[in-house]
Amino acid sequence: MTIFRKHGYTEAGLKLCSYHRCPVIKVEPNAESVCVYEWLIQKALHHKIVDFIPREPDDDEEVIGLPAFVLDNQFLLPSLFINIRPSSSFVHIQEKIATNQVECKQIVFIPQTKSMGKMFCDFYLEDEFVFQIDVSLEVLLFLLESDETQKYAGDEHVKS
Repeated sequence: MTIFRKHGYTEAGLKLCSYHRCPVIKVEPNAESVCVYEWLIQKALHHKIVDFIPREPDDDEEVIGLPAFVLDNQFLLPSLFINIRPSSSFVHIQEKIATNQVECKQIVFIPQTKSMGKMFCDFYLEDEFVFQIDVSLEVLLFLLESDETQKYAGDEHVKS
C-alpha cells in the first residue's frame, strides 16, 4: 500500500525556478537547489515502468492513498490521476505495464497562478500512447526532502 502524509506544500512556501516557474528544492543538505521539473526529467524520462502500486483508500484525512509507479531505475513516481484513452481499460494498461516496456517519453510542467502547477508524464509502448499520469507534486516534494529518498535521488543532481 502507498501511504503518503499530507504536508501542506504551497507555492507561497517554496522558491520557484525562474525559467519554468516550478518549485525549486534541495535534494540533500549540501547540494545546490534543483528545479523539480528538471530533476523529474532526469529521473523519469526514457525510463520504463517495472511495477505499479495501486491506490489504497484511507479514511484518515491526513493520508493520501495514491497509485505510484516504480521505474527501472528504482525511482518512485506518485500519481494523482491516471488518464487513459476512452477505448482502453485499466486491465489493458496493466497488461502493457507487465511487459516492462512502457516508457516515459514526455514530461510537461504547466505553471498555475494559484497553485504549484501541474506536471504530467506520458507513457508509451514503443510508439503507441498508453496513458498519462498527473504527477503529485506535493508527494514528489516530500520524497525529495525525505532522507529515505536518497536511494531514489542517486548521486547525480540537476543544477538550476
